[in-house]
Amino acid sequence: MGKISRLLAAVLALLMILSFAGCGGDGGSSGSGASTSGSQSSKPGGFGSASRPSRPESMDAQLMVSDIFKNEVIIYNQTPGEVKTGVLDFSWMNDAPAGKHGYVEVKDGDFYFEDGTPVKFWGVNLGFDVTYPDREVAEAIADELYHLGINMVRIHANTYGGGILDYSDGTTGNFNEENLDKQDYLIYLLKERGIYIYLDLICGREFLVGDGFTQEEYTYFKALAGGSGGAGIAKETRFFDQRMIDLDKKFVEELLEHVNPYTEMTYAEDPVFAVFQYLNESSIFWQQGIYNSPFNDDIDKLFNDWLVEKYGNREALAAAWTNEKGQCALTADEDPAKGTVKRPSLGVWGETYIDWQAPYVGKGSPARFADFMTCLSEKATGTFLEFYDLIRDCGAKAPITLSNYVMGPVDRKVNTYGDVMERNAYWDNGAAITEVDPQSTFPRNSLINIACASVVDKPLIVTEFNATAANPFKPDAIFQMAAYGALQDWDGLTLFTWSFTGNRSYFTITDQRDLYTANIDPSVIGEFSVCGAMFRLGIVSEAESTVEVAYTDVDTFTQDSNYLAYNYPFAYVTKLRYNFIGDKYEGDADLVVTSGNSATGDYTQAKKLFLHSKNPYSDVYQ
Repeated sequence: MGKISRLLAAVLALLMILSFAGCGGDGGSSGSGASTSGSQSSKPGGFGSASRPSRPESMDAQLMVSDIFKNEVIIYNQTPGEVKTGVLDFSWMNDAPAGKHGYVEVKDGDFYFEDGTPVKFWGVNLGFDVTYPDREVAEAIADELYHLGINMVRIHANTYGGGILDYSDGTTGNFNEENLDKQDYLIYLLKERGIYIYLDLICGREFLVGDGFTQEEYTYFKALAGGSGGAGIAKETRFFDQRMIDLDKKFVEELLEHVNPYTEMTYAEDPVFAVFQYLNESSIFWQQGIYNSPFNDDIDKLFNDWLVEKYGNREALAAAWTNEKGQCALTADEDPAKGTVKRPSLGVWGETYIDWQAPYVGKGSPARFADFMTCLSEKATGTFLEFYDLIRDCGAKAPITLSNYVMGPVDRKVNTYGDVMERNAYWDNGAAITEVDPQSTFPRNSLINIACASVVDKPLIVTEFNATAANPFKPDAIFQMAAYGALQDWDGLTLFTWSFTGNRSYFTITDQRDLYTANIDPSVIGEFSVCGAMFRLGIVSEAESTVEVAYTDVDTFTQDSNYLAYNYPFAYVTKLRYNFIGDKYEGDADLVVTSGNSATGDYTQAKKLFLHSKNPYSDVYQ
């Protein structure tokens, strides 16, 4: 089918959606035995199989979010587990099986297959229990996603509360073979349908006392998860605690070398895997919450040891931390050799910032801050590269990424050592993108947060997005994400989430129980395929011009809280990218905008330049 025909099909589907307002129920779906195009499989439940059992009668709806819906139960006219047919069938967009064009590769900042075929990914998250669903649920989900024209599934948090790991003996080092087999079967079904896998390697994997941790440390892990079953997330500590690093390495290696009995390939060698992510929503630069962490002493030691390695002794450090006015940031009672140099605090769900005009003496000194952030960045980079090499040594060819919650320039720079950039984004305050005026002084919303993770020559995936507020603008988020994603030439968008249910109750839940589940929500399903076509087929063209925000090495570590102020409007009208230039800009953007943090950088090769600077100094030590 040609591009024009696909466009007409998408428009027809959109008209159908607007005309009938609902897309589920008796008129818009086929039964569980609907056939699908593609080769038949001799394996149980394979592509084209009609072996799924009949569904039980629907259960009574139970309200789970009454505080939001004010005790009103919302029943959707959408039958879970039934595929879309007719004009709502977008299975023609998928090219099954996944891997027929070879492995996914990165070329010139975009995704391509080995044979040179370009690809953009449009998909959903399958998280928690749904990563290892019962067989009939796996078959239903695979068929539904295929007919929606989805070509990527992000397998997310499959070790949360155990999952594919077995915690029954008080440790977390062994697989739960039953759940792992269920995950294998799901991956096999998706592969047959041309749906690629983004594998979130480490998310919610717990650490128990039996793994070699103290009771105090375990209590801290529980606090991070609010006392629930998600203990051990430990987002910042995974970068520097060697016990965690070693346990995570063992898990990653064993998972990637595991042979899926249904595909008869290891995870590492199977081309169905499009991206491997090291850590979900993690950064060495921030914590999940304000807790008295038992790992604070470890961070203090990390910083002081780093200072000794860089400067040698207290005298050299004091000289480096003395500015042109003769002010010294190091206080009289501090000596790195004694481990007494105080460090700045970590951020909470976001990188901390500092203005160059902050008091130079003491804990809040810009010089101290810059060295601390440099120390953390080197440690985080080193740990990630160890995992990067491990994944490659296992035989993986797919692109590898670090994490998906970039919240600052230093964190963004560290993430560039991966092959792909990522960002999660949610609309949760009732504001749609169109409600934010691009001409206002500082427009800021989820679109801007995503754009600020986009880096020159790196593909970008929005790994989680959704509108999580009960308001009339909820459907806008998907259309706008697809449209702006196409305009920005982003490379993948995966909605969070398809469902939270992996057992047979998947077929009976028809009422709204949370603000994330998509599989029964007509406001999502009714438009999802059209938006996927818009994004994947280039129905919305990418912007004609590119703006690059340039960061010198000094800029990266001298950053105040309003670091995005001059960059906001560009994402609405042109492609926006960040570029870590070292000392000299050598790109070809239509416009270069300096970060505004320091007066450093050679921009003589820029075509057009918006040069601005708040900091008159040429380095972080003033």
